[in-house]
Amino acid sequence: IYMNNSDGNFITGNYIGTNITATAIAASRPVNAIHAFSSDNLTVGGTGGQIDRNIISGSTQSGIRLEGSSGAVIINNYVGTDVTGNVGLGNGE
Repeated sequence: IYMNNSDGNFITGNYIGTNITATAIAASRPVNAIHAFSSDNLTVGGTGGQIDRNIISGSTQSGIRLEGSSGAVIINNYVGTDVTGNVGLGNGE
């Protein structure tokens, strides 16, 4: 997911960089799973439990990369793991 000069976005309930069940790294790996460039007030995840949680794993570089962005809220996500949070599916950095 790449955002450029795009403010106030919400990213919730996604499997990014994994297979459809979030148990293995996807065959086509993203470079940065989420990359916000000059994009303020981004919310990744949420307080609604599992339904708001993102699984952000398997990228070749960063799971979440913020460049020139401010006001980001990153909450209740599994970064670098499978859907259980117990098996590593690391990001490159």
